[in-house]
Amino acid sequence: MWRRNVSLGLNIRINSIENAIEYFERTIGFFDIHGAFRISAYLILAILFLTFYISYRRRKTSLYFFIYAFLWAVHWSMTRYLDHLPDVRYAFYVAVVILLFSIGAWFICLVAIYELLYQSKGWTFYTLCSLGVVSLPISVFVYPDGWYFFARGFTTLAILDIVRVSLAGFIDRKSGAGIIVIGAISWFILWAVFILTSTGKINVSP
Repeated sequence: MWRRNVSLGLNIRINSIENAIEYFERTIGFFDIHGAFRISAYLILAILFLTFYISYRRRKTSLYFFIYAFLWAVHWSMTRYLDHLPDVRYAFYVAVVILLFSIGAWFICLVAIYELLYQSKGWTFYTLCSLGVVSLPISVFVYPDGWYFFARGFTTLAILDIVRVSLAGFIDRKSGAGIIVIGAISWFILWAVFILTSTGKINVSP
């Protein structure tokens, strides 16, 4: 199963009943709470942007953000389903569908930012789109680390492009560009911290 950095061919854990229950509640329960929070947050955003679009249909940006939020809500819903999937035969295929939703959400996000700040789609945008398409077969067929091409490579480049586009909009004095710049830079900083901690480059534990 490509989305995990471990082999699931054989995984044995010997434990007592009490400790096993505690371990299950601590791990699966933790992810369920965070998953439910993500799903709810994206659904609320999707409804909000859909309302904006219905109120003012001449601007397509709200429609793009609605699709973006809805795709992520579906993504996290399927991720929670995958964590509880009892039959491992279908886990790989569910994971591939989850990846498709992730790539689609990033495409829509980029389109929305470009449209919002009235920036033309040049070679950077189309190169990112190509990398997103290529990341699907790499993630699926290069085991076990192929999915890092999307999870770290493509995602990092997409966030950097959002920072670039927002800065260009700010220089062009586009309305609301300043807030987007702050959000984009903060997004990149937090994403960089996440990558560095998840790869063991920095240690944030007490």
